[in-house]
Amino acid sequence: MRTLLLSLSLPLGGALLAQPTLTAANSVAAPGQDFPVSTGTSYVYEGGTGAGQTYGFWMLPASGNRTYSYLAPGVTPTSSMIPSATVLTTDGGSDTLFYGIGSTGLELRGERSALAGGAYAYTDPLVELKLPCDYLDTWTDQMAASYVVSGFPVTRTGTISGVADGWGTLEL
Repeated sequence: MRTLLLSLSLPLGGALLAQPTLTAANSVAAPGQDFPVSTGTSYVYEGGTGAGQTYGFWMLPASGNRTYSYLAPGVTPTSSMIPSATVLTTDGGSDTLFYGIGSTGLELRGERSALAGGAYAYTDPLVELKLPCDYLDTWTDQMAASYVVSGFPVTRTGTISGVADGWGTLEL
């Protein structure tokens, strides 16, 4: 009987400690959600890599607070310049990021910024988070955008690389 109970409990115990999988449903903000953010006073080591880590940030002194709001793109008239966006994020300032879910993950599809003088769409959206994303997944993606600032043409390009190198408990 003990062997049977041990045999049955091993798969259950493994399932309780299973690594998370990030998906659009469980890891991407939706319009109507707000997230308060405290900014720290200096750089803090983010923690170790690996499975089952504890990421303790409860003791950090805050130097500022803000709230990032996720809204439907239609709340701003500039959303017509980025029609593929499904959600935008702003902290109430002049800068806004426009996102959508693509075939490979969460894409930054455009932005509105004071520096650029308005809104513009990315000609090659940036995959900020591969979805679904599992422990040890990696991704690299390029982005591109073209716009005009004060009559001068601007071309913006870049590359992002990511690795899901740890998972565990977040202590705030």
